[in-house]
Amino acid sequence: MSNYTIFILRGWRDRQQTHFRLENPHTGEIHLFNSLGALTRFLEQIFGEDSSADHKSGDHHAKK
Repeated sequence: MSNYTIFILRGWRDRQQTHFRLENPHTGEIHLFNSLGALTRFLEQIFGEDSSADHKSGDHHAKK
């Protein structure tokens, strides 16, 4: 992993919950989250001390 990563973050609310879309503009990879907690866990995995951690979560989906 390089020293930095660029993401475009989009957030919106519907009547029941908040959603987030995180996109890497260099790779086109998109991550979708159904809660702020899921987004935070993902970012902690990417930028935390253990960056080799598994990036799977029930309320997080990645697509290209």
